[in-house]
Amino acid sequence: MRPEAQLPDRSGYTYDVNESEYQDLWAIAVQRELNGLEKARLEAWLAAHPDARADWVLDERLTRCLRLLPDIPPSTNFTAQVLHQVDRSSDRRRAHDTLAWRRWVGALTYGWRSAAACGVLALLIAVPYHQARQREALARSLEALPAISLAEVELWRDFDSINSLPAGPVPSVDLLAEAFK
Repeated sequence: MRPEAQLPDRSGYTYDVNESEYQDLWAIAVQRELNGLEKARLEAWLAAHPDARADWVLDERLTRCLRLLPDIPPSTNFTAQVLHQVDRSSDRRRAHDTLAWRRWVGALTYGWRSAAACGVLALLIAVPYHQARQREALARSLEALPAISLAEVELWRDFDSINSLPAGPVPSVDLLAEAFK
């Protein structure tokens, strides 16, 4: 008798390569009771492989217990429930694959989105208005300066008159004009 090749499965149990007869008998036993010929083939196989007898007995007991359970028909909406769960799992996978900021924006409700849009609109209106108001204030302050003292270019070219200005802060525009005369 030649040695048989061993193939391990995930549970750690090793199957003989020519163990297909045992596997076929096991598949039949799960579906129905074995007939006389099949029981004889099984006994012959178990006689050649005594270490597999304990596994067979355990499988046979489990199969018998499962056969005793009543057949329960699936609910009328079983297909719909399964398809709903499949859709939910695919939605979770798609949500997990998207970027975090897109999930965050997508999670905002309509109220938050409209509040953010109103805030952006307010900024778009308020910033140019504020800039215009600042320009008007600058124009008013420039109008307050005496036009004569700024218009005389010779006065600004004369370093001595500039140098004669007082060192501290100038109290008024009139005193500044007097200093340039």
